[in-house]
Amino acid sequence: MSVYTVTYEQDGGGNWNASIKAVHGCHTYGATILEARDRIREALALCVGDREAERAMLVSEVAEK
Repeated sequence: MSVYTVTYEQDGGGNWNASIKAVHGCHTYGATILEARDRIREALALCVGDREAERAMLVSEVAEK
């Protein structure tokens, strides 16, 4: 099982940006942090494949402003 660190950062409009820096181009956003969390796994699947993304452990890191 792969482990990825997901960084969540709130933008000026209140949306949450999520990114996995270890995977180039893997980022998304959501109106809530929970929505961003669901979407980042979808983005990861596009980058590394469905099977890898389903099995991956995502570690959350919330960036402070």
